[in-house]
Amino acid sequence: MATKAKRKLPREQPLPEAPKGDWRDLAERIAENPLLYVGAGIFIIIAATSGWLIRVYQNSVNQDFATEYAQAFDADDKAGIISALEPLAEQKHEALYMLGETAYTTGDFETAKDAFTRMRQDHPDSPFVADSVEGLGFIAENNADYDEAKRLYQDVIDNWPKSFAAKRQQFNIGRCEEAAGNPEAAIDAYRAQTLAFPNSRVATRANSLMAQLQAKLGPVETETDSELQNALNAVLESTADTEESDPIEPEITEMPEQPEESIEIDDAIETPPTIAPQKLELTLPKPGEGAGAVEVDEAESP
Repeated sequence: MATKAKRKLPREQPLPEAPKGDWRDLAERIAENPLLYVGAGIFIIIAATSGWLIRVYQNSVNQDFATEYAQAFDADDKAGIISALEPLAEQKHEALYMLGETAYTTGDFETAKDAFTRMRQDHPDSPFVADSVEGLGFIAENNADYDEAKRLYQDVIDNWPKSFAAKRQQFNIGRCEEAAGNPEAAIDAYRAQTLAFPNSRVATRANSLMAQLQAKLGPVETETDSELQNALNAVLESTADTEESDPIEPEITEMPEQPEESIEIDDAIETPPTIAPQKLELTLPKPGEGAGAVEVDEAESP
């Protein structure tokens, strides 16, 4: 007798754990390492507070500097401005540059030279350093040291080519060349200035001075003209060399010689013959005789 099969009860499966939230996970981590997280929190608070205090201090310093800087220009004369700018020049490169500019305009070239030199040495990344080197060139030019002035002006072009000051240095170089008695070089520099900064005020001044020099000297062959002529001569010489090395001879097609036709002259027709006119005689019939007859004398007279 068959027995009834027993039913197998399903085993109970463990329920999956619910995913933990971010805050719950963080709370468990803090509970495991409370000192670590407390220290990190204190560090963040201190860093944020320090940054805020530094910004407040910098704003206060900048505000005080701006106030003193503005007050420096309230002096009655430029000597007072220089005295007020000297302590500020130790703090900001803007004040140092303005110290040099103000000293130069008052004729205090020693103070100006010192300020511009410090700008170049102490603040090489300042946007005012190219103008400071140009200021040193102005001082050298004022002292009639034209070679040093040209060197400084060229230094601006070479080391700060993207600066605004570099766009006007060819005019300064031309002025030095003209003062040094080199009109050809001055014209060349003025022409370079018109190409470096066209349609500008400095280009207009360069054109005016170049026209004055050319009116005095007449046609002048400048360095640029010589370079263009040399380049043209080189092209012509290379063309001539090519023609000499590989000459092209034109083909000459000669016409075949035509045989001369001999013309025989008949002596018989050299002198046209003389033809004597024929004589016609008309004989009328006598009355009572038949019809008249016409006789022709064919005799020819020579």
